Amino acid sequence: MMFHQVILGFAVLGVVINLIAFVIITKKKDKTMFHDLLKILTAYDVGVVICCALQFALPNLWPAYYLNIYPHIMPYLVPVMHVTVLTSVYSTILIR
Repeated sequence: MMFHQVILGFAVLGVVINLIAFVIITKKKDKTMFHDLLKILTAYDVGVVICCALQFALPNLWPAYYLNIYPHIMPYLVPVMHVTVLTSVYSTILIR
């Protein structure tokens, strides 16, 4: 049970940190392509942590979600999660 709470805690922390990073990068005065790629990376990272929370944490912590919502979003959640993970990896490669 505690494993799922840790996942949810890290997901919330990841969303908050990535949103703060996005705001800081957006307010930067001298923007380059590097900053645009960092904004893309933070946006996709938010998607990754939200998908992970929806996939791995919430079904075990919230029974109503598991019974009523999870079966309907599962066919869409897995492909969206894979796309966000791959685009996060590809944008990381573009930054290097």
